Amino acid sequence: MEVISINQLRVMLGDLAMNHKFVNDFFWGDIDSMRAWKGRIAQYPLVTAYSTAVQVNKTTKLITFNLEVSDKLYSDYDRNINEIESDTEQTIQDLFDGMRNFAQWKKIGVVQNDSF
Repeated sequence: MEVISINQLRVMLGDLAMNHKFVNDFFWGDIDSMRAWKGRIAQYPLVTAYSTAVQVNKTTKLITFNLEVSDKLYSDYDRNINEIESDTEQTIQDLFDGMRNFAQWKKIGVVQNDSF
């Protein structure tokens, strides 16, 4: 099993997200941090990810991170809510499946826990 840095994880998550057919943008950080960047305009659907904890011992590193999928909701709420819920749930499931099954992810370990 390969030990990677958080920066390497960021790149891998960005690649995974941007290769998904429903995703138009990726940002490392929470959505409030992204909004705080001057001139940074999100392209929805958007995936944000950020580390919440890192545990290290002699042979392994456990990185806990949040992965969020966001989409634009129209002002007339009912117009696209079903599509958003369906697409974001599918996107999250696909991203978790990619982390469990793609070769580059298998080299670094396993997804031990996920929820949405």
